[in-house]
Amino acid sequence: MRASSPQAAKMAALPEGNVRPALASLPPGPGIVSLKYLIDFDEETCRLFGKERSRLRQAGSLPGDMDLLIGATALRHGLTMLTNNSNHFRRIAGLRIESLASE
Repeated sequence: MRASSPQAAKMAALPEGNVRPALASLPPGPGIVSLKYLIDFDEETCRLFGKERSRLRQAGSLPGDMDLLIGATALRHGLTMLTNNSNHFRRIAGLRIESLASE
């Protein structure tokens, strides 16, 4: 999963099913070996998104909605988040993060 990219928006917009083969029009970006699956969101992802959004808003540390949705999706599916911008994602409780950049 690649965060904060046009590919992430395309991933979140696909209906039906939780995991499906990637579309040929979504090439891997820098630092990504391959993109094999697209993961869209379901009811549980929406619940996690709402819970974290509420908690982070109360703490005054709310990242952008797309970053939060991407993080909630990764959390829901037990994935490690690979990102060049771990600052926003490290705020999400329980999300495993691996940085692609030296921060």
